[in-house]
Amino acid sequence: SNRFNYYGGSNGNTNWFEEFYRDFTSSQEHSLNVSGGNEKVNFYTSGGFMDQNGLNRYADDNLQRYNLNNKINVKISDKLEFMSNTRFVREDYDKPTHMNALFYHNIARRWPTVPLYDNIGNYAEPSEVSQLLDGGRTKTQEDALSQQLQLTFRPLANWNIVGNANYNIENINTHMEVLKAYAYDADNNGYLIPVSDNAAGYTGVSGFNAKNEYFSTNFFTDYSLQLNENHQFKFLVGFNSERTKTRTLSGSRSDLITDNIPTLNTATNNPNTSGGFQHWATAGFFGRVN
Repeated sequence: SNRFNYYGGSNGNTNWFEEFYRDFTSSQEHSLNVSGGNEKVNFYTSGGFMDQNGLNRYADDNLQRYNLNNKINVKISDKLEFMSNTRFVREDYDKPTHMNALFYHNIARRWPTVPLYDNIGNYAEPSEVSQLLDGGRTKTQEDALSQQLQLTFRPLANWNIVGNANYNIENINTHMEVLKAYAYDADNNGYLIPVSDNAAGYTGVSGFNAKNEYFSTNFFTDYSLQLNENHQFKFLVGFNSERTKTRTLSGSRSDLITDNIPTLNTATNNPNTSGGFQHWATAGFFGRVN
């Protein structure tokens, strides 16, 4: 092997923070909203899109967010009102698998004597640039949907009866792949180097899915009593319930048949699966007198 001697054996003059971090990056955000109505019905609808690139010069990491909001108020009668509020958010985040906590730690530890390129023009092994470019990607998609419905009944001017229900659901899907990355010796022969926390030459794929659900109900009534100018009372009584469910599922395999198709089905060894389920629920009554 005729590998380059870095650190004490090289004479680069590299500012690694300046090398890895851009002075600026691009980001765009667009939104559109529409509102309207009359004495009986009014609504507000909005949508948005954000696209944000990272500051790492070689990572090509990107975050995209889509959101949609809609709120409707309906006055069914002088005594009955209905409200609906819906919100949906999707986030897509894409980054190199090698861009983890250890990578950022190594930026501060790397000697300035290490050059970015070797004498042939390939990225130097200690720079970890090859791992960012070729070592695989990690992609996460998160969807969150929130829905609130509320009905308000006022049998008297100073008496309110309110019932509402809230439902939130969140889905998280992550795909992580580890692919081969190479450095080169003085004869321009490639050799495998570690990616992320794995051994040199390791390839593999893992997937993770989580689903979180939350449901709550609130029923309460309040009554205001005015005896005279100096004495006012307010009575409140109600019921609340909450329930949360969480489910997770993950799987991984190593040794891809080809780096061109990084899926669980195209990996060959060390199959591993895990998952879990949990839930909790509460219910209670409350009251207050002012």
